[in-house]
Amino acid sequence: IVSKTTNVKFQCQYNNLKGNYDSVYWYLQRTNQRLTYIYHTFQGTVESERYQLSVDRKLSSSTLTVKQVQPRDRAVYYCCGNTGGANRLTFGKGTQLIVQPSIKDPDPTVYQLRNSKSRNTVCLFTDFDSNTSVSLQLTKDSEMFVSKNTVLDMKSMDSKSNGALAWSNKTDFTCKSAFTQNIFFPSSGE
Repeated sequence: IVSKTTNVKFQCQYNNLKGNYDSVYWYLQRTNQRLTYIYHTFQGTVESERYQLSVDRKLSSSTLTVKQVQPRDRAVYYCCGNTGGANRLTFGKGTQLIVQPSIKDPDPTVYQLRNSKSRNTVCLFTDFDSNTSVSLQLTKDSEMFVSKNTVLDMKSMDSKSNGALAWSNKTDFTCKSAFTQNIFFPSSGE
């Protein structure tokens, strides 16, 4: 878990590359997506604006640097080797990169929406600090649900915010009762 705008290095040790042209490959896989090729080389360093890959054959190791990490870099990163010219890749277990957004000047706010024709209430909790954890909860009678916190990308304002949802069909449900993690609630929210 890292904050955005830092560089992250992944190390990979291998023992199966013996031939002169056996290469080390790096891939990433975002949630619910296919593998994405990053780079490969058999020796030395290759670099782009986003990545730097180095392979040291004497030490049987490879390092992938992701530069100035952004939320879009959240993925599982895989190192793999191509041995013996067989076009067969041997993958490692992968390392997950989680990028914490840096929310500047958090100002927690709760919005409560209630449908006048039904008993359903939906609450949106936004702009809380990145270190605040909102846990996933489902009551045993399934009348209240609280989501995990997620990052809301507000492209029209070119900013990001933390957010979480809660909803219920109980008449006595309030947004304040849904978020009980010692979080500040403004007086305008319930």
